[in-house]
Amino acid sequence: AQNIDLWVFANVYDVLIRVDKTGTKLEPGLAESWEVSPDGLTYTLKLRDAKFSDGSDLTADDVVFSLTRIRDDEGSLWADPFKVMDT
Repeated sequence: AQNIDLWVFANVYDVLIRVDKTGTKLEPGLAESWEVSPDGLTYTLKLRDAKFSDGSDLTADDVVFSLTRIRDDEGSLWADPFKVMDT
């Protein structure tokens, strides 16, 4: 069975970084580039110029809000993998 919700999500929303079709490489999404600290604990993303459907600019604050909401919302199905994240 296919996960229809996932297909809708993938075609409506963009992600910061995506995995290529081979599943072996990372590709830019909303983040046009990124750096990982030597200890692997800090990720610095450079956002590309992007807009919401209402025309307003995407900002780093928007990304922080979204990731924090995923992590902290008790009803979030994706909370567990984000618990290690410190914004």
